[in-house]
Amino acid sequence: MKSMKRIFLPTLLALFVWLIFPLANLGAGLNRSECPESNAKPEAVQLFEQGREAFEMGRTGDAIYYFEKALQKDAQYATAWLYKAMTAETAAERESSFKKAVSFRNNATEGERILIDMEQTYLDNNPDKRFQLAKRLVELQPGSARALLVLAGEYQQRGDINKFRDLAFEAIRVEPASPLGYRSLAASWLLNEPTDFSLAEKYMEKFVELRPDEASAYIAKGDVQRAFLNLQDAKNDYSKAIRLEPENAVALSKRGYVNTYLGLFEDARADFRAASELASQGYGSSGPNAGVISYLYPGNGIGTIAEEVASTGEKGNHRRMPLEGQNDNCYFCCTFISITHGIYASPDKSLNACNSLGHEFVMESRVPGENAIEANIAFIEGFRAIQDKDYEKASQVIEKYAQTISPEMKSNRNEAHNFLEGLMYSEQGHYERALASFSKSDVNNIFVKYHLGVAYHKLERYEEAREVLSQVADFKFTNVCETQMSKRANEWLKSYETALMSAK
Repeated sequence: MKSMKRIFLPTLLALFVWLIFPLANLGAGLNRSECPESNAKPEAVQLFEQGREAFEMGRTGDAIYYFEKALQKDAQYATAWLYKAMTAETAAERESSFKKAVSFRNNATEGERILIDMEQTYLDNNPDKRFQLAKRLVELQPGSARALLVLAGEYQQRGDINKFRDLAFEAIRVEPASPLGYRSLAASWLLNEPTDFSLAEKYMEKFVELRPDEASAYIAKGDVQRAFLNLQDAKNDYSKAIRLEPENAVALSKRGYVNTYLGLFEDARADFRAASELASQGYGSSGPNAGVISYLYPGNGIGTIAEEVASTGEKGNHRRMPLEGQNDNCYFCCTFISITHGIYASPDKSLNACNSLGHEFVMESRVPGENAIEANIAFIEGFRAIQDKDYEKASQVIEKYAQTISPEMKSNRNEAHNFLEGLMYSEQGHYERALASFSKSDVNNIFVKYHLGVAYHKLERYEEAREVLSQVADFKFTNVCETQMSKRANEWLKSYETALMSAK
C-alpha cells in the first residue's frame, strides 16, 4: 500500500509537522518516550502510529487509510482527527476534521492538547504562544526525540539554526535508534547556513541505514548527492527509490531531471512520461512532499518555506532568465549553467544559496509540462552544440528552444535564447554581436555579466570590462571558494591595474 495520493495541506502546521517529525521510529521494542502520549484505545493508537509513520515517509494514501481505521476504533481520538485534518483532500474536510480534534481535546493527554493548540496558533497567527507550548512539551517529555524536535523547529523558525542543531543532536542522543534526528540534521546541514555537505551526507547515510525499505530515504540521499553534483550517484539513489516504490512520481521526476542534465534525453522523456501518468492517476507528489522539497527541506530559518519562493519566480530586483519562461524553465536554464560551472545552486543575490538549492529541489520534484521538457532539452542541446563548435546546429536548436518555450513571442525577446546566441557569437569571435545578444539577456545574472566582461575584454574596451568583471570577482559563490570565472576575472582585473600603473 505504498501510495502517494495527492492531498490538500493548506496550513503551515502540516508542513511543520512534516519538517520536525520527519521519521519517527515506530517499531516495537524501542527504548523511548512516545510523543505525544495518548489515552486513546490501544488498538486505535497502534493504527494511528502506523498512519503517522506513513505520513512522515510521504506515503500519504497509506496514512489516510490508517487514520481512518484508528478513528473507527476510537471516534474520540483527538490526535487522529488532527492528523486526518493534515491529510485532508479538501479545505472543507480539513476544517471539519480539525473541529473534531478540538471538540475531543478535553479527552486527550496534555501532550496531545499541546499539538492541537499549536495548530490553533497557526490559525491565530500567534508564534509566541506556539513557542511556549513547544517548551512545555519538552518539559513534559524531555526524553522524547519528537518533543525535542518540535522545540527545535520553533528555534529554526526564529532563525536560531545553532539551537535547532543542538536540539536535533540531543534528539539523537536520547533516541539513537530513531532516524528522526539524523534526517533533521542532514537536511539542516544541506539547506541552512552555514552548510556542510559532508555532514549532511553522514547523517543521511544513517537515515538510510535505519530506513532501508523506504523510498523516501533514497530520495533524500539522492538529493544530497544532487547537491554535491554527483549526478550519477543521485540517479542511482532515485532509481533505488523507484524500485522500492514504482508509483513514486517524485523519484521519477527527479531522475528525469538528472537524466536531462546528463544528456540522456530519451531516458529523461521516459521518466517524465511515467511520472506524468502517475500524477494524472492521483499519485503525484503529495502536499508534504512538494511543500518541503520532497522529503528534505527543513525551512530556511526565517519562518518561510522554499515553496513560497518557488511560486513567485522573482524576488527583489534580480530576475531569472528567461523572463517569459514557464513551468520552471527559467530556473532550469540557470541551474544547468550553474552545474556546468561546478556550482550546485543558481546564484542570485536576491536569494541565498540555501533558498536557491531549495527551490531547485522543489522544481525537480514536479513533473514539467511537455513543452517545458522539450525546451529544457533544446537548451542543453544548443549549449552543447556551441561547445562542440557546431554553430549551424547550435543556431537551429537555439531557435527551436525559443519557439518551444515561448511560441507567442519573438525569439529575440527571450532572455535564455539571447544568452545562448551571445555565447555562440562569442565562441566564434563575433564579440560585437555577442555584446548585443548578451545585453538583451538577463544582465543581472552573474553568468551573463561574466560573458559581457569577456566580450568587452576581447574588444579591448577595458573600462567597461573592468566594471563588469569586478562584480564577477566580488560575487560570493556558494559551494566553491573561487570559480574559473572568478579566477579569470581577477587575472584580467590585475592586468588592467598593471597597465594603468605602467602608463603612469
